[in-house]
Amino acid sequence: MYKLNNNHFKIFALIPIIVIFLSINIIGNTLLTNLRLDVTEDNIFTLSKETLPIFKNIEEPIVIRIYFSKSLSDASPQHGIFFKRIRDILKQYSSISNGMLQVKYFDPEPFSDVEDRAVGFGLQAVPLGPGGETGYFGLAATNSTDDQEVIPFFNLERDSFIEYDLTKLVYTLSNPDQPKVGLITSLPVDGGMIPGMGGMGGTPTPPWQIMNQMQEFFDVERLDANLDILPEDIDVLVLAQPDDLTEKAAYTIDQWVLGGGNAILFIDPNFESVNNPMEQGNNRIVSNPANKLLETWGLTLDPNFIAGDIKHAVRVNAAMGSKPVISDYPAWINLDKTLLNNEDIITGDLNNITLGTSGVLNIIPETELVIRPLLQTSKESMKIPSETITRMPDIVAIFRDFVSSGEQLLLAARVTGIAESAFDSPILSDVDLIKDEIGHLEKSNDDIQVIVVADSDMLADRFWVQQSNFLGQNVMVPTADIADFLI
Repeated sequence: MYKLNNNHFKIFALIPIIVIFLSINIIGNTLLTNLRLDVTEDNIFTLSKETLPIFKNIEEPIVIRIYFSKSLSDASPQHGIFFKRIRDILKQYSSISNGMLQVKYFDPEPFSDVEDRAVGFGLQAVPLGPGGETGYFGLAATNSTDDQEVIPFFNLERDSFIEYDLTKLVYTLSNPDQPKVGLITSLPVDGGMIPGMGGMGGTPTPPWQIMNQMQEFFDVERLDANLDILPEDIDVLVLAQPDDLTEKAAYTIDQWVLGGGNAILFIDPNFESVNNPMEQGNNRIVSNPANKLLETWGLTLDPNFIAGDIKHAVRVNAAMGSKPVISDYPAWINLDKTLLNNEDIITGDLNNITLGTSGVLNIIPETELVIRPLLQTSKESMKIPSETITRMPDIVAIFRDFVSSGEQLLLAARVTGIAESAFDSPILSDVDLIKDEIGHLEKSNDDIQVIVVADSDMLADRFWVQQSNFLGQNVMVPTADIADFLI
C-alpha cells in the first residue's frame, strides 16, 4: 500500500483552507463591495455623520463630470493621487445615493470635443511644460433643472477639505429651495471701510468669507435689531454679536424660540474684529437685552473675564518696545479635537476651532435646562481680566503672568429642555394684535434648540481662512473648521 509522508498530509490539509479562503473572497467581492476599512491616520475615506443624509435624500438625478488629463498625472503624481481620492469619495457618494448621483470621467485631449465641453463649462487648463501642453482637473455638475456647479481646477491646497467641497456642491444642486436663515448682527460681515488717518478717506474691506459660505448653503435674510415680528419662513435665527438688539426684539426672539424656533447666539465680551480699531472691545453686552435671553437659556457671561489656555495658545508676532518677539498668546486659543464634543453632531467630525479673546460661559446652578458643552478649554486655563486685553495688549506679560486654574472653561454649548420666558408679559409693539392672537408664551411646549457661543471673532477671516493665488484666481484655504461648525 502506498504510504503518505508528512509533506503529503500538509498538502491535503491545505486544500480545505484554500477552498475556504477563495470562497470568502468570492463572497466578499460580491456582497461587500461598498464596505471598506479606513486605516488612514485622518480617516480621509470615512464619511461624516452629516454627509450621509445629504446623499441618501437626493430626489432628482445629478450628473457629475470629472475632467482629468492623463498628461497631468504624468507631469504631477500628486495630482494623480488626488484624483484617485476624489474618485473613491464620489464612488461612495454614488453608492449611497442609490444611483441618483451619476459620475462620469473624461480625458480632455487637446483640440478634442471633450476639451471644448470642458472649456464651455468654465474649467481651467494649467500649463504642463515649456512645449505649451496643458492639462485639466476640474468638475462640472448639473441637476435635472439645468442648474450648474463648477470647480474650475482642484487645487492641492484644498486636499483636506475635498469632502466639504464636494458635499457643498451636491447639496446645492439637490436643494434648489434653500433653507432660510435670519441674521441679526452688528459685525461688518458685508465689508465696509477702515477709517483713514485723521478721518481722511479710508480703506475698503471685502465681505467676510463666513457670509459667502452661509449664502452658498442658505437663503440669508438680514433682519433689523429692532424687529417686532420674525418672518414666518425663517428656519434658523443667527444672532451674531447683536449689540444693537432692542428689548422689543429680544421679546420677539424669546417667544419665537419658545414656540419651536431654532437659534444660534454668538456673544463676545471683547470683540476685536471691527472695521474701526477705536471700537474694539466697546461691546455693550452688560446692558444688552441678549443677556436676558442668555439667562433664560440657563447661562451667563461675565464681561470682566476672557478665556485663556496656555496649552492651546496661538503663537503670534508681538513686540516689546521696538523689539519684535514671537510669543504664545493664551487669549487666542486653537482648540484641537480633544476639546470638541465628539458626541454632538455639530462638533463630532471637526478637528480644530480657533477663537479670539473668547468669553466664558457659566451655567446657572438652578437651571433645569440641559446644557451640553460643545467647546471647552483644557484644564491649563485661566480667566484673564478683560482690562488686560486692550487694542495693544502686552502679549508677553499675559503669557508670563499666566497661572493655570486646573479647570476647563465653557466656551460654547447646546441648550435643550423646557424653557421659561425671559419676560413676565408681552412688550408693547406695533404688532400687538398679532401677538394677542398668538398669546404670550410663559414657557415652551417642547424642548428648545439653542446654540450659544461666547466668541464672535472666530467668524472673522483671520481666525479660520487664508487666501492664496492660483493662476490668477483667489483660493480660500481654511485653517480651522469654523465654516463647518456654523453651516
